[in-house]
Amino acid sequence: MTSQRRRRPAMNSSRRWTSLQLESCEPRQLLAADGQHMRVGMNLENVVDWSPAWTFTDAFQASRPWIAQAVNTATGEMVWDVGASHPLNLDANGTPTAFTEWKNAAGQTIRQMAGTLMFRELDGAYAGGVYHAEWDGTGTVTFGFDARMIASGQTSTGHHYADLQVTPGSGGIFLRIEATSPADPVRDIHVWMPDW
Repeated sequence: MTSQRRRRPAMNSSRRWTSLQLESCEPRQLLAADGQHMRVGMNLENVVDWSPAWTFTDAFQASRPWIAQAVNTATGEMVWDVGASHPLNLDANGTPTAFTEWKNAAGQTIRQMAGTLMFRELDGAYAGGVYHAEWDGTGTVTFGFDARMIASGQTSTGHHYADLQVTPGSGGIFLRIEATSPADPVRDIHVWMPDW
């Protein structure tokens, strides 16, 4: 005696479609049991100034933490990082609020500044063109390395701005706060990439 298989009746196409629609409408719980952590992720890169991933259209959001720098006011000699001996005064948002001055062994005045980097050491693998920087507060903001200021002023809404011609290279974009007012520090900085 041979066993016979029972054939399942074929599902018609409208019934299959309904099944797919119901599947896509099911609620999903993305949080883990602790209610805080995601059970899925997207493999984003770390947010650092040397990452080739353009995570933000505001390049400043991926800038390096502020670097305490100094200039000898008599000779113009710059010191890249004086953070160990003269750390920056930062507010709760990480904004430099005041710069210190001191005398060197020769009696010359040394003035503190704050600098940061964007798109550092990417060998030109980032967007070139005209970037638009804006900030609030009273002080002096300068740009360098791959960025050259081509215009600056104040917007109709009262923000300070600078348009930067950026020619991508290994240096990246350097931003320095050379002076800031403790009563109205330079803050809320944005460096918008071209066409944003």
